[in-house]
Amino acid sequence: MTPLIGLPGRASSSASAVRGEAISAGARYASAVNSNGGSVVIIPPFGLSTASLRETISRLDGVVLHGGIDIAPSRYGQVAHREVKHCDDSLDDFELNVLRIAIEVDKPVLAICRGMQVLNVLQGGTLVQHIPELLPSEVNHWSAKHDVTVERDSRLFAAVGDARIEEVSSFHHQAVGDLGARLRVTARATDGLIEAIEHSEARWVVGVQWHPEDELESDATRLLFRSFLATCAHTSPR
Repeated sequence: MTPLIGLPGRASSSASAVRGEAISAGARYASAVNSNGGSVVIIPPFGLSTASLRETISRLDGVVLHGGIDIAPSRYGQVAHREVKHCDDSLDDFELNVLRIAIEVDKPVLAICRGMQVLNVLQGGTLVQHIPELLPSEVNHWSAKHDVTVERDSRLFAAVGDARIEEVSSFHHQAVGDLGARLRVTARATDGLIEAIEHSEARWVVGVQWHPEDELESDATRLLFRSFLATCAHTSPR
């Protein structure tokens, strides 16, 4: 059975041939799921009560949280740095709720970039709000590529089968700071920046800071998505 993967949607002010407010989601994330054996269901970001959202997620086999704008620093007890702009409280509420429910109902989760940061904040962790100023490094993490080193005793290593992933697609000015509860670091960049985390008690909840969906032809991307989808295929029958 093809696993159904929830991709949280985002409100959009306009879209071609759509009257009124639209719901958008990243096409590359959907393509990564579809090309590796899954099928995407967009979860609407409004119009669902918490009970209805729980029922929706319970009917899915897994969830992918994708990249996007900064999480409001108030969510992790900090005052916003001047480079933190365009936060969206309703988006934060929605994605934190989606992730919380997915973990509670034991659904596999692949959390990408902002998604990984949502995971850390949900678990009580903090973020480095602007890497160039607060954690300066010789490694460029904004619109660049770099290598990451993977911990061997991790779900990420079990997925990709390698302790080093070369030339990942990096596009973030923030990073995981203090690690949240029940999370462990499973990969770092060469400058020590946290590049992957996983939930130590959940069945399969993995966060990566880079964008595997940008590299659909790479072995690491295929293996990561296929491992995620294989786990999703073994969830409780719908």
